[in-house]
Amino acid sequence: MCFSLEMSQFMFVLGSITTIVAYKYINWRVAMLVGYFTIMQAIHVVGYLTINKCDNIYNQIASYTNYAHVCFQPLFLLIGFFGLMQFCGYADRGSVIRVKYALYISGVIGLFLLMRMFNFSLMDIHKSKLQTKKSSSCVWCGETCSFKGEKHINFSLPLMYPSYLSPSLFLHTFGMFVIPLFINKFTAFCTFILMITTYIPAYIHKIPGSEAGTIWCFTSIVQCIVIILLAIFWKK
Repeated sequence: MCFSLEMSQFMFVLGSITTIVAYKYINWRVAMLVGYFTIMQAIHVVGYLTINKCDNIYNQIASYTNYAHVCFQPLFLLIGFFGLMQFCGYADRGSVIRVKYALYISGVIGLFLLMRMFNFSLMDIHKSKLQTKKSSSCVWCGETCSFKGEKHINFSLPLMYPSYLSPSLFLHTFGMFVIPLFINKFTAFCTFILMITTYIPAYIHKIPGSEAGTIWCFTSIVQCIVIILLAIFWKK
């Protein structure tokens, strides 16, 4: 199955409607979660409209905003989880304290990941241009471009090379799929569902990690809807 401009447009519309419904019937935190991932659909639409046109300014903007969006996904996921905890009755004092600390940590994770867009000449933080482009350990590294992948849109940009002072994308995994496990049983269950539905498409299609990330962003609206439906079912 190949994804397309039309499918990204559909996900944008679906996400926009879901955001409005979440704001009206659940709370603003859940609406922020869905709205944030709806923005990614808009970024993908812009990327598709200028796909493979690496010298196009909008193509380059799509690449940078794509990565910047990824950086703060753990933060907005936890904001949404906080909203669902309140909606479902799982916002006890201990859980609220833990989720607030988790929000601070995920905010710091976002800033550290965002820092990689700026190539500081500090010690050996980044490698040579050739290493940055070719290294399998540096996801989305390369020339600035949104380009056609095997199944969906993909992108690259000259990110700072991971080192002792510069994080790899494992920080994103940690923020998305590890931190929420320690808030309460509700967030742990939601995280498990997200993890399974995130990795299955990548495993089925056997695609590179960089494109697997953009495919997950494409399916994130459906995942948000699933989590919201589970929350409604679990509501105390």
